[in-house]
Amino acid sequence: MSNFRNYNETLHVNIWSIDFEVDDWDKKPMDYGYILIYNTINSPLLANLTLTPGTGLTTFRWLNKSNYYYEVYYQNTDYSKTDNLITSNIITRKDKLNLTQFYVNQSSLSVGSNNYLKEVIIYADYSNSTNIGSDTIITVDISLKDITDHLISFDIEYWASDKTWKAIPEESRIYEIVNNSDTLKIELFDKYISHGFKVKVNFFNTTQSNGFININYTQTTHEYIKGKMSKLRIYALDRSEERQPIENLIVKIQNGTNGDFIVNLSTDDTGEAKGNKNDIPFWYFHENYNFTLYFYNALKPFRVSQSDYYYDTYQIEAYNYTLDDTFTLIFNVSLTLENYKSRFQNVSSRGDLIWEEIMEFSVNYTVKEPNQIWKPIQNPDYVKYKFKELGTAKILKSGEMTDLANGNFSISVNSSEFIANKSYIMTVSGHKIGYVDPMDQKFQFIIKIRSIIIDFFNYTSKEVLATKKIPEYYGGLINISLTYNDTIKSTILGDKLLTYSWNYGNGSVLKDPLSSNYYYILINTSLVSDIGEYNIQIAAQLHNNSNINVLNGSFSLNIRSRPTLLNGTLNILHLSKELYISGNYNFTFNYVDLLKETRISQSNETTYILNKLDENFNPIPGETSSGRLYETSQKYYILDLDTEILELGVYSVTISFVKKNYESKVSKMTLFVNKRTFNYSLSTSTKFSIESGAPLHINMRLIDLNNNSNPIINSDVYLMLNGNRFNFEDKKNGIYELQIYKLSEPFFLPEIINPDIYLIKENFITEKIKLTIFIEMKEIFPGFPTFYLIMILISSIAVGGSLTTYIYIKRKLKLTTKIKNGERVKGNSR
Repeated sequence: MSNFRNYNETLHVNIWSIDFEVDDWDKKPMDYGYILIYNTINSPLLANLTLTPGTGLTTFRWLNKSNYYYEVYYQNTDYSKTDNLITSNIITRKDKLNLTQFYVNQSSLSVGSNNYLKEVIIYADYSNSTNIGSDTIITVDISLKDITDHLISFDIEYWASDKTWKAIPEESRIYEIVNNSDTLKIELFDKYISHGFKVKVNFFNTTQSNGFININYTQTTHEYIKGKMSKLRIYALDRSEERQPIENLIVKIQNGTNGDFIVNLSTDDTGEAKGNKNDIPFWYFHENYNFTLYFYNALKPFRVSQSDYYYDTYQIEAYNYTLDDTFTLIFNVSLTLENYKSRFQNVSSRGDLIWEEIMEFSVNYTVKEPNQIWKPIQNPDYVKYKFKELGTAKILKSGEMTDLANGNFSISVNSSEFIANKSYIMTVSGHKIGYVDPMDQKFQFIIKIRSIIIDFFNYTSKEVLATKKIPEYYGGLINISLTYNDTIKSTILGDKLLTYSWNYGNGSVLKDPLSSNYYYILINTSLVSDIGEYNIQIAAQLHNNSNINVLNGSFSLNIRSRPTLLNGTLNILHLSKELYISGNYNFTFNYVDLLKETRISQSNETTYILNKLDENFNPIPGETSSGRLYETSQKYYILDLDTEILELGVYSVTISFVKKNYESKVSKMTLFVNKRTFNYSLSTSTKFSIESGAPLHINMRLIDLNNNSNPIINSDVYLMLNGNRFNFEDKKNGIYELQIYKLSEPFFLPEIINPDIYLIKENFITEKIKLTIFIEMKEIFPGFPTFYLIMILISSIAVGGSLTTYIYIKRKLKLTTKIKNGERVKGNSR
């Protein structure tokens, strides 16, 4: 892992900062001027610094050298000589760096308990404890070195313009006892106007401290320049008793010594002469000047009223004056303003027209002097126009009118630059220095809306749509063809001007690539949030403002629910289902978009209502439940009614499928929950024979075919014979077994018995199985029953017989029984 170290390095940049301040002779800041800086008089230019308006200040920062050469210029574009040298000089700096070292063991003040205070005071050039100079401190770099035993605190104050010391709290330091050195850099220029600074170092020392304080500071150099220039304010008033100001009179100023032209000033509405580009009075050098006045291109005599003891009572045509300070001259001109006129005449306009037509405006600019006729003005300074909407201040369009000679001026403007169906004012104004301004000429006009007629067509067949109500299913794209004709021009509008808009946005009317005379719009009906009727508006636009009236330019789009199928059925889906109680059965529904033939996903509502019905198929109050279907990943809807817990009976189920903007679907289902049925198989048939006295053995297997053929256990299975009940044994695997060890013994003839087997279980239909059992006589040997043998013996012995014979017969009989004791009769009903 790399080891990182932090290093602090103080760089002393050898830069000289010079603050220039330029005023006129009356200490007014020079607003119009700049300073050129050179290394030497004949060297290339280093910098061109503009004087800040209102202050006359600027700053030059460059390499710290002994001197620079500079030139200060007054710049005014109204004057014949734009750039005028005020002064030039060489600025010299004696000390390039201000580096000072102070030892803390010299002149330190003990403040008790081995605490000492070292103070250092440094003033900027031309400042001291009683005076504030023009230079200020910019930065102070302080290095505290080896001040033993240790530093306690550091503070610095600055010498303010009000001749007080002010603290700089953010630069104060409190030290730990381990600190005996520190380096500080203090920026004063941006926050404080500092004409000096005081450093206070407090330290703890028990022996001789040989530490020291290094101070390096930079300060501004302030170069103040006072130019030999003053402002002369000149006013022109007429000869009336009211002494009305004369506007637009020309004051021509020339050098009084050599006659060189300097500037033409013109008077404003207060009568004061100012520049035409820079709105300031005569501001120039201390020299002698000649003043003459011109009005309507003619020299005008005047007399002068001054604020000092000079007063000329005679009319003169030129006045000589020496400018050496701020002063005011008032010229009383011998003229009557009412006799000098200017006007716009022969005005014409073509303004009230249809949008996109050309508007034309023209004026004739004429002037009139006393005892002369009206004549066209020559070379006016300007004839300007400006357009505004009536009742508003915003200028929509402006410029200068075209000079057609002889005082005629005109302008042509395409009305498409403005918004139709609004009123406008076009104002024309004129001006020429030395002439009265004519009254503005105003033209008020209306731009009328252009009208077009729209016809709609079937996009495929191009047949005219008989109705302006067009049906379309939700979620589809519909193309509508259209054509339009301009009611004014024979040419049609460009397709880029036509747009359509409706509740869900807007778009361009496009050129049909297959039919050159048609346009079309394409609307996506899936944008709507609700089905219904929507108005589609066709508009012609330019610069996003409606300028064209579209006739017959709308139609209604009737967006209908998207058709659907439910399990392939268009209408209500009727279902009937028989279920066996406790059976688990789910119902699957396929909700399909008929047009796309795709399953509909994420329906807004898929619900069911389950009602149990009475014997008359009416809902039983309180026997109702409801819920939702769930959707599979394949977009099927599954209805789970929890049929495994439904009771026996009949139910009605209403299933609803709702998706916004799609046809809803309903399914009506009748559900029969029935008892389950036994499916059995016997080890014998229902009709079988058994030998008299033999045991009866029957096996039965019970399964539920409607429950995956699972074995049925815990059933009550028994056989009824002659009022006697014989129970089957439940083997718990669906097998039931009956064992009767001895049935009745017929003696004389075979016997038939008809026992019944009963199958009983909750929620199952009770099953009764009828058996027919033939009980046959025992045989001594095949085909010869014992009864026949007895009859033969009795006949041979005689009717009475003896007891011995009887006993013998009985023994024979028992012997026969033992021989055939193991034989059984078996049957199977399968």
